[in-house]
Amino acid sequence: MLEEINSLRSKYLKTQQDLRLLRTDTEAQAQQHQLEYHSLLMDIIEELDALESEEKKEKLKQHSDIDRIEKYLKPTKKILRELLKKHGVEKFKLPFLQFSQNTDFAEIVSVVPNQSLEKGTLVSIEKEAYRQGDLMFRSAQIIVVG
Repeated sequence: MLEEINSLRSKYLKTQQDLRLLRTDTEAQAQQHQLEYHSLLMDIIEELDALESEEKKEKLKQHSDIDRIEKYLKPTKKILRELLKKHGVEKFKLPFLQFSQNTDFAEIVSVVPNQSLEKGTLVSIEKEAYRQGDLMFRSAQIIVVG
C-alpha cells in the first residue's frame, strides 16, 4: 500500500512538473507570436509610409504621369489601411501643434530655424503616429521650429 502511495505521489509530482513546463513553453510561444504579429503590422505601416513618401516625391517633381501614379497607388494604400483597420490599428491625430520635447505619441526628428514661427511649432509630420486601442503602436516623427 505504501509503495502504491509513493508511486502515485511520484506520478503526481511529475505531472505537476510537466504542467509547469508546458505552461512556460505556451507563454513563451504566445509572446513570440505577439512579437511576430506586431512586427507584421509594423511592416504594413512601413510599406504604407513608403508609398505615401513616393507619392509626395512624385508630386514635388511635377511628374507628368502623377495622375496615373496616384491612380495606381490608391488601391494599394486602401488595402493596407483596411488591413490595419481590421486589426484595430489606426492613425493617431496629434492633439496639439506645439512640441518642446518628445512625447509618447511624437518624436522630434529634426529642428528647423524659422523667425516667423514660435519655437516648438509643428512644421511637418514625416511619419504618422499609429495606435491599437490604448497602445501607442508607433509615435509620429515630426519636424519642429527650433
